[in-house]
Amino acid sequence: VIDYGVVAPSIIVTGTEETKAHLTWNDTLTESGLSGYYLVEFSTVEDFSIVYKRAEWDATPYTRTGLAAGTTYYVRIKAFAEINGEIQTSEWSDVVTLTTK
Repeated sequence: VIDYGVVAPSIIVTGTEETKAHLTWNDTLTESGLSGYYLVEFSTVEDFSIVYKRAEWDATPYTRTGLAAGTTYYVRIKAFAEINGEIQTSEWSDVVTLTTK
């Protein structure tokens, strides 16, 4: 496996509502001169053995709708980029915790 240096982004929770969470992250793909997308995962369990919501997203900021009110979620993100015809991924970001209102 060749390490092309796809860097994991860092998530910032910019706000929560009853059924929504607003996130942003540093766009490590653009910063590295790469194009691709991000996979964002929400779970109600710390080990992500159950993923509640998953989305592919190509830009920041991001708003996740359809969440349950008054619930704690764990969130992580991974970057995907195509380099020399192969899909390369970053490690998962550090997990952030948020609670909807």
